[in-house]
Amino acid sequence: MTIMIKTKEETEIGGKMIMKPKMPIEKILKKIILSPKGQALNEKYLFALAKQYGKNILVCDTSIIGAIDWKRDGNFFYKKIGDVVVCNIDHHFPIKEFERIISTTNLVIDQIKNLSSRFDYEDCVVVINHTDCDALLSALVVLRILLPDKKFGDAAISADHTGNRNEIADLLQAMEYERNLDLSLRNLISFLESGDIEKKSQRLLDGRKEERKGAENIFAAGKIKHENGLYYITVEQRIDPAFFLSFLLQTEILAVFSPGKGGKIEARIRLGNSAKIDNLYELKISDFDEAFGCRWNAGSNERSGGSSRTEEEYVEYILVKLNK
Repeated sequence: MTIMIKTKEETEIGGKMIMKPKMPIEKILKKIILSPKGQALNEKYLFALAKQYGKNILVCDTSIIGAIDWKRDGNFFYKKIGDVVVCNIDHHFPIKEFERIISTTNLVIDQIKNLSSRFDYEDCVVVINHTDCDALLSALVVLRILLPDKKFGDAAISADHTGNRNEIADLLQAMEYERNLDLSLRNLISFLESGDIEKKSQRLLDGRKEERKGAENIFAAGKIKHENGLYYITVEQRIDPAFFLSFLLQTEILAVFSPGKGGKIEARIRLGNSAKIDNLYELKISDFDEAFGCRWNAGSNERSGGSSRTEEEYVEYILVKLNK
């Protein structure tokens, strides 16, 4: 399985079509590391990886602990110890310039096309800790395995923010919870080259389509509760909250709850289309639920395994914050 790309120079300057050598998927898998589930992405772990691989390390689409205080290189944060550099690019950083409809893939594309770079990111080993659309596309684009094409930025926006139908986004989001880098890469590249995907991936994609349809049916049936700008619902199976935002135009805050493991509740919170607050940080949900983490317009407690907080407690807390 191979895919061909243009060079950085051609993308930026618009010169003659120059194709890079084909890259077998086996080689791609040596350039992208999926960190173990639950592994803290701290300096100790990442600089050890750099020593192990003999390469600089670049973490995509998740924040390294403490990286917000590192030096900046355009959209990247970095720290250098001796000859080794660890870099980080992530749209989740709590900085004002990222509080917009943007994803990590868009930041990578912007860096390649418009900003000079201090380091050769193409020669790094990339680390991701999840396999959703934005993590994979940002990794593949920064390594120049995929072109810095607008369609990949659009796919990341669909996956992260709007929930709109997008073939690339839906395919990668459908495979996300498998946490199988080989499966996701194999099927993405096959889809981009020929439109074909494997049977397992087709089943997962069909499941995502049913999930979107389920959100539409819930809305049509009037099952979503609302009070003072907060729209909320408990569903029996996980539904991507972004699916609801395309038709809940008056929402200030959207909360989708679902059963987690061990009797816990998984909460997914979104800043709505008619929000009166600037970002979710203002709600300070992590003070109420220490398992909750967020970026400016979306957050959840899912990656921490859910919470013992109930839906009623969550609703009461958010309403108090909204009505202060």
